[in-house]
Amino acid sequence: MRGQLAALLTGVATQREDTATVIHKAREALSYLPEGDRVSRARVYVALGTAYVYQDDPEGAARTWQRGRDLALEAGNPFLATAAVEMLAGTQIYHQGRLRPAAQTLQQVLDLGTTPDGRRLPFTGTSHALLAEIHLEWNDLETAAHYLEEGIKLLRQGGINYGLIHTHCAKARLERARNDAEGVVQALQTAEQALAARPLWHMVLHLASYQVRLRLWMGDVEAAARWAEGDRATLKREMPEALPTYLREVQQISLARVHLARQGAEQALATLAGLEEQAQAAGRLAQAIDICLLQALAWQAQGESNAAVASFHRSLSWAEAQGYVRPFLEAGPDVVPLLHRAAAQGIRPQYASELLAAFGVEGPPRIPPLQRPTAQSLPEPLTSRELEVLRLICEGLSNREIAGRLTVTLNTVKKHSSHIYGKLAVSSRAQAIVRARELGLC
Repeated sequence: MRGQLAALLTGVATQREDTATVIHKAREALSYLPEGDRVSRARVYVALGTAYVYQDDPEGAARTWQRGRDLALEAGNPFLATAAVEMLAGTQIYHQGRLRPAAQTLQQVLDLGTTPDGRRLPFTGTSHALLAEIHLEWNDLETAAHYLEEGIKLLRQGGINYGLIHTHCAKARLERARNDAEGVVQALQTAEQALAARPLWHMVLHLASYQVRLRLWMGDVEAAARWAEGDRATLKREMPEALPTYLREVQQISLARVHLARQGAEQALATLAGLEEQAQAAGRLAQAIDICLLQALAWQAQGESNAAVASFHRSLSWAEAQGYVRPFLEAGPDVVPLLHRAAAQGIRPQYASELLAAFGVEGPPRIPPLQRPTAQSLPEPLTSRELEVLRLICEGLSNREIAGRLTVTLNTVKKHSSHIYGKLAVSSRAQAIVRARELGLC
């Protein structure tokens, strides 16, 4: 009885996100529960895994959830086993960046929840949504849509509301890939409604990160900023001062996205400072991929090509092993110059070419011959010196490097760059490179 009471208190503490209490009660419960009470022990391991995540130990959480899954299966309880598997897979997808192992993990749930006549049972609904998220990362939109449709149907059949938060966040992301802004808004609203019934902070920050990315895509920078900054009226709750490290990272990544959207590359870099090493050390490679990609875009915006390529190389290296595509597409056309530079330098050339193809840019990067734009191309032609500066920008040189090459001051290069941006009708170095290549100027 004492062990069962401790197991119950462990579950209550988990709902309150009290990590220290969860660990204390879990250990107490495991010391009293008999080995034969597999269901109670499995429940404790599921709660304990959550506590380990909050303590920045995803590997410990994974081992604990696997133990809970095994005990639940031994006890013949597929529902409890599914809870453990979904928590494990969620950590693998959203934090560890282990998409392929997560897909294999989730297949266990589908196998458990398939009747002899091939029907899927409602408790597999959330697993369908997680599989959709994996296929979204791979840019396999047709398969993602299939899993989402099936997942939403199963969750509704079973009245499983907690799964709707992640499901409709994924749905919003799919609608973005389809360029359906109205569909994005509807999906996000449904996710918000589902969150009201289960407002745990890992779910709040998950929704907030999707709101930021999708609101920025729709051009609503101020709405994105409110979500990123933890505005109380927007979140409908007060942001705690002390968030677990992995959730604080999620928030800081969102803040960096907003800074970049506001042309604040320096602020973005300051926000991301130290996060790469922190995420990598904890095995959160999904977050490390985003951090390095955002750093690369920020360095590129500042004209620091070497730093941009170095950060981008690390992002590509981690992403290639798991087949990520959508994070790069969702980052927008400013990624294209980075991909060209990576391919030209032999940095993950095959992967860079595949990503370029996903952007609709076919073939290896090329540098067309320098030519003056026609009157039809630009309302105001570039001067000979501006064309020279633009060519060096396209080669990836920083403003300081260009000044040294042309033996002029840094301010002169910045002035030329400003004139170039105005004539090309762009607002960043990356956009200037894309526009220049469209016009055959570099």
